[in-house]
Amino acid sequence: MRISTDYLVGYVEGLAREDPTAARALAEKLEVPLVRTMKKGEGKTKELVEIVSVAEYFRR
Repeated sequence: MRISTDYLVGYVEGLAREDPTAARALAEKLEVPLVRTMKKGEGKTKELVEIVSVAEYFRR
């Protein structure tokens, strides 16, 4: 998952150098998985996967 996400984010970043408007539109339409680690009691952790737009991925 991480490799695909990195590729898409890199593509949008590269496109932004050439055509910011197109990159912004694409970033709003493409969705990628975002893995977050949540801490639970007793030192345990749990990973949660959210599906977010590339634009939201950039904001986090």
